[in-house]
Amino acid sequence: MMRYFLLGPDKQISDAPVCENFNQRVDIRRLNPKQSWEIPSRVLVTLDPNEHTVFPDVVMAPVLMFSPEAWKVVEDYEPYLKAKEVVLLDQVNALTQVYFLPILTQLDCLAEQSPYDRVGGLLSEPVLYDEIPTLLSLFQISGMRTPHTIMRMDLMESLLCRNLYGVKMTEVRLLQREKGGT
Repeated sequence: MMRYFLLGPDKQISDAPVCENFNQRVDIRRLNPKQSWEIPSRVLVTLDPNEHTVFPDVVMAPVLMFSPEAWKVVEDYEPYLKAKEVVLLDQVNALTQVYFLPILTQLDCLAEQSPYDRVGGLLSEPVLYDEIPTLLSLFQISGMRTPHTIMRMDLMESLLCRNLYGVKMTEVRLLQREKGGT
């Protein structure tokens, strides 16, 4: 059985980019395959001033974004996955960095056994039904208040083999859905 991981921010990166005007530039409600055409193909986003900003290969906030090097790896596993380009503008350090914002499939695969923080809308230890399509290596859990992105182990290993950083991974437990259940 394939193994999957919940992606989260790497808390050790204290100077990751903080987007100043992201929600004004990208309507995150449209980050799905049916509505993504409403988002421009390239977006310029300014960063909060920080003279120590670092640009990790994977950015988790405000949404999942990949550096060009990481995106090449993702494309090997998901050749049909569409993405928007997000140019992060660091005015303090006079730098720009391009990231790719994937338009992820959303799967209804969350098991009732998942401990869920109803206040924060976060899953700490997700439990998923094992009905994940075998060709899908990166997706989001549908029906969540906040985005929860899941990555298949082979894609995760390929990113780690290239020493790419910026994300914390928590293995998810898979359950078989009982017959007659939802």
